[in-house]
Amino acid sequence: MQQCLVSFRCEKVFIATMSIFTKGNWLFEEAFDKDAAYQMSRDLECAESVRDNPDAPNVLRLYSWKPYAISLGYQQDESSI
Repeated sequence: MQQCLVSFRCEKVFIATMSIFTKGNWLFEEAFDKDAAYQMSRDLECAESVRDNPDAPNVLRLYSWKPYAISLGYQQDESSI
């Protein structure tokens, strides 16, 4: 059973219980057609949430960037693209 949460800035967030994972609660988040700055800051929020609170739920985010963008990893050299 899924229930919709409204506390996030994204379009849709669902919480579900899945027993096959070590942490039972998962948030499924859809945030399509938002800019790269929003998407990357939301990823950071999720990572910091788990870092600061080990009991925080796992988050599976499905999203797209509009306009298109490129994300470089911390150790990725931009001359490699």
